Amino acid sequence: MSWNPAAERLYGWTATEAIGQSIEMIVPEGLHEEFSMLSGRLAQGGRVDHLETTRIRKDGSDVAVSLTISPICSSDGLAVGISCIARDVTDRQRSEQARAQLAAIVEGAEDAIVSVDLRGYVTSWNQGAERLYGYSAAEMVGRFYGEIMVGDALEDFKRLFAKAAAGERISQHETLRPRRDGTMIEISVSLSPIFAPDGSIVGVSAILHDITERRRRERELSASRALLERTQRVGRIGGWISGAALDAPSTWTSETFRIFGIAERSNLTTADFFARVHPEDLPRVRAAQLSAIARGDRFEHEYRIVRPDGTQRWVLEVADVVADGSGTLVEMTGVVQDITDRHEAEEKVRGIERRLRLLAESSRDLIFHYRILPDPAFEFVSPASVAITGYTPDELYAQPDLIDRLVDPAERGRRLERMLSGQVEKAGDVELVRKDGSSIWVGQRLNTVRGASGQVIGVEGIIRDISEQKAAELRLEHEVLHDPLTGLPNRVLLMDRIEQGLSRGARDHALVAVLFVDLDRFKLFNDTRGHDRGDAVLMAVAKRLVERSRGADTVGRFSGRDEFVVVCEKLHVATDATKIAEHTLSSFSTPFEVDGEEVHVTASIGIATGGAGESADKLLRDADLAMYRAKDRGRARYEVFDDTLRAEAERRSTVEAGLRRALDNDELALVFQPVWSIAEERFVGAEALLRWHDPERGTISPADFVPIAEECGLIVPIGEWVLERACALLARWSRAGPRLAACTLSVNVSAVQLRSRTFTQALEQLIAATSIEPKLLRLEITESVLMGDIDYFSTALHRLQAIGARLSIDDFGTGYSSLGHLRELPVDFLKLDKSFTDSITESVKSQELMRTVAQLSRALSIATVAEGVETLEQADVLNTLDVNLCQGFYFARPIDADGLSRMLKRVRRLPETVGARGSAPAAGGGRLTVAVPKPGQMAITTLPN
Repeated sequence: MSWNPAAERLYGWTATEAIGQSIEMIVPEGLHEEFSMLSGRLAQGGRVDHLETTRIRKDGSDVAVSLTISPICSSDGLAVGISCIARDVTDRQRSEQARAQLAAIVEGAEDAIVSVDLRGYVTSWNQGAERLYGYSAAEMVGRFYGEIMVGDALEDFKRLFAKAAAGERISQHETLRPRRDGTMIEISVSLSPIFAPDGSIVGVSAILHDITERRRRERELSASRALLERTQRVGRIGGWISGAALDAPSTWTSETFRIFGIAERSNLTTADFFARVHPEDLPRVRAAQLSAIARGDRFEHEYRIVRPDGTQRWVLEVADVVADGSGTLVEMTGVVQDITDRHEAEEKVRGIERRLRLLAESSRDLIFHYRILPDPAFEFVSPASVAITGYTPDELYAQPDLIDRLVDPAERGRRLERMLSGQVEKAGDVELVRKDGSSIWVGQRLNTVRGASGQVIGVEGIIRDISEQKAAELRLEHEVLHDPLTGLPNRVLLMDRIEQGLSRGARDHALVAVLFVDLDRFKLFNDTRGHDRGDAVLMAVAKRLVERSRGADTVGRFSGRDEFVVVCEKLHVATDATKIAEHTLSSFSTPFEVDGEEVHVTASIGIATGGAGESADKLLRDADLAMYRAKDRGRARYEVFDDTLRAEAERRSTVEAGLRRALDNDELALVFQPVWSIAEERFVGAEALLRWHDPERGTISPADFVPIAEECGLIVPIGEWVLERACALLARWSRAGPRLAACTLSVNVSAVQLRSRTFTQALEQLIAATSIEPKLLRLEITESVLMGDIDYFSTALHRLQAIGARLSIDDFGTGYSSLGHLRELPVDFLKLDKSFTDSITESVKSQELMRTVAQLSRALSIATVAEGVETLEQADVLNTLDVNLCQGFYFARPIDADGLSRMLKRVRRLPETVGARGSAPAAGGGRLTVAVPKPGQMAITTLPN
């Protein structure tokens, strides 16, 4: 064996000690097997190169060595020994182990640890980086670090990398980085340069810590703090923590500083708190705190503070005393709230309450507060209770149950139930019973008072005496529903009674009858005897109708005229109504005594009966129609509404609907009947006649639709239509030569038009618009219409005369006019009724009557017109009777406007037998032959002997 000095240093044995010993002395116990394996390999001529293993030093310590062993062979090639070169690798292995441990630490670190070279390419990428970014080490090592960043993150990386590569250390820089899935994370990054052994910088290392969750919690905490601060400011509530001693540190929230008007600072003590308490309140506040500390309990009180600027605020303080386990005071924690506004409002309320109490005590209204729970009692009653209830406030305070005596006994139980359930009448009128037993109407306004749980615990309100108002309302209600003259129910109440009767009848299977009672010729009596006597008659009739009616029947006056209605209920058959009508008619057989004078009155009655499904409107309408039929059949009788009247009503309804359509569809037309002047022996004008050409029913006579138009009011627009066309025709004539320009045109005017307030003004405007001579327009009003209201229509005719129109009384002789009336009326023409013309050829009396009328009219400067002239004989007689004008089929039938214009231009002289007034037949004259003319034509010829 040989053992060089290096071996001595390595193993600790000198050459002397080692030579001669077994080499196994340096092999550790656990490596003998390895040694045997190596020996076998060497015996076979093999080699061992750079085997790192462990050997034992002389001192027993282990040493790491790297062995290179070669066999020593004889000349014949047999291994006779070995040569071993050992190198101490302990420091290197320790360095490698340290590096391995460091790598394991880096790899296992929670944070991301990344290193890059100076080009920015990744040289290491631990598992923390994989978790942080989502990229594996295999994907990132050797890749440019900036590739996984964009935008601001990339620019931030470049800036930080440049600083670290220049040797600067960057610690805990917070920024945003994108992950592989596109989400952004918040990180804290620290960067350091990587130095080579020679001190040069070869790269940059970075430790990245995910702070996303921490920052989220910080933001939530910050938001919570901000919310707390905002809510404290909204609620004006600040918080504080303090010790009990005056010099103990005290911590306030921002709102507490604001409440106290102090700038925020940190070096506060309890004494600073008490320094702001109002001097007058300080002893009370300090005593309350000390008492709470002694009890170890919460304290709460209100007091004033004085801000540094001298202003005062009211605060509410609530605090808990915090003690340790031994009961020793640790600190006090509390809140302080600015209640200045509330305190001032409460003070205002108290002031208002004082003023209200003064007002209540001087008010004429009863103001009260009544407690229901827990025990009923009046808590406040104003002095007006005496005037309204008769009880003094002291009586009501002493006897709360007096409230029951004020209410109708039948209402007491229900009233209490409503009060307890909160269903009191908020406002309304009630009748109270006063202390003396009399009744009084009051208007009340009530409010329920509820406790903290929402339960009704009381009622408060105002009660006002409305006795006079209530009496006035009852009078007004009676006036609204009753006729002011007779006191009977009016139309409104009658309609309600009929509807109620029909409802009861439907339940009881009974009929309801309506008797429409109209006094006969009462208007004539009213006009001749005066309205006062007429009113007296109406009251006497009302009284008798009520006296003779059944107890369940309703008698009313209809529309303030001479019409009464009797509503009869509980009828079994329709004939029951006729019996009642007979009884009612018999009551008129006895004269009425008015101002000591007997007045005989008769009535016409219309009857309509109905049951389930009928309406009040229909029954009244049907009874009205039946009443008119009773008048048409002679008056002083009754008629029952039947199918004939129903059919007539339906016909009238159909006509009315058709008329409304006719106005819009241009179905109306005018024809004209020429008027012959006996003196001038020519046609001097015409009468406009209305025609209706219905597309379904053909031409309808005016007698069939004009009365209906007057009833429904359509006569007004129809009349306007007629006048517009008549004036237009006169305007056309005025431009067609002197003969046509002098012709007149007659237009019939209804009573409805004359009663219109705008009729005269509208006619005047129409005359002006068409530029016609007003005197050429002749307005015809029937005699019966004029006599129906002579005073009113006399005034209306004078207005029409004032605008220049000529006026004519139509159908003269059928009404009740007298010569006195003619003298007073501004009439230009009398149009004698056709009945005169019909009889003049057969009755000398008729001729004398017509002559007398014509002569008297002439004396009054009124021209006469005979209508309905149909024969030569009638024309001959009229020529001798001083009649001025004639019209009828003998002269011409109604024709259209163009035909009329042609006819008026002609001059057709009649034969001498009907020539100038008073002339005798021509000598040698022969028989007169007349051909009845066709429309627009007339031929009269004298035949020779």
